[in-house]
Amino acid sequence: MNTKKPSAKKIKTFIFLVFVFYLFFILIMKKTTSHFFIEDLIIFLLFLGFSSYLTFESKLLNHLNIKTRNESKKQVKMLIEAYKDELTKTHNRKTLKRWFHIKSKIIDSDVKHLSIIYFDIDNFKKINDTYGHNFGDIVLKEISRISKEISPKYGLFSRIGGEEFCILIPENIEESTLLAEKLRLNISKTHFDNNMNVTCSFGVASYKNGDTLELLLDKGDKEMYKAKLNGKNCVISEKFRIHKNAS
Repeated sequence: MNTKKPSAKKIKTFIFLVFVFYLFFILIMKKTTSHFFIEDLIIFLLFLGFSSYLTFESKLLNHLNIKTRNESKKQVKMLIEAYKDELTKTHNRKTLKRWFHIKSKIIDSDVKHLSIIYFDIDNFKKINDTYGHNFGDIVLKEISRISKEISPKYGLFSRIGGEEFCILIPENIEESTLLAEKLRLNISKTHFDNNMNVTCSFGVASYKNGDTLELLLDKGDKEMYKAKLNGKNCVISEKFRIHKNAS
């Protein structure tokens, strides 16, 4: 059980009152007797020294408690930031690994679905070269915002790196393909400050028992690459193809 220690201010007040009382007591006694009460004075000085030690200890503990609380807050903040993408504030690859590890165990032990929607921004290098990296960052943030809004709460949207993103979703390939097409349309209809439109190419693949995250990412990447070869701004999955060049 933790005992609450008195604050330094209360201890100082107590010492001051005791000191005043002792001075008053000694002065009164000196008027009524010639005895100087040496023993009492020694006891008082010892008490004063002990009280000063308590004051110092209280200040030290208070300082350590504040320092510990601040360090704990910093550690929590660092832990949260470690699982977030610095630019877009979305989940990063580290979060993706943890989420996949949990979901894949559930799916392997039960008959359920898991699909990946893998996509990247079309002609992103040209966007950076033409409009600058600051505008490129705006595009990344806006696409992340749209993707987070459309992604279901029971799935996980994350930025893999650069202009590449993915959504892991516990749905079959058909439902995941429809979600990818919805996201594609929303992104292609977004107008930026210079009245330009940005498009993305999507690849959709399904998880098979025993697949690693890297294997699933590779499956999605291959389907996305097919979308690039088919004119970009389209969705291609293992079973379906939705090709839309016009926004």
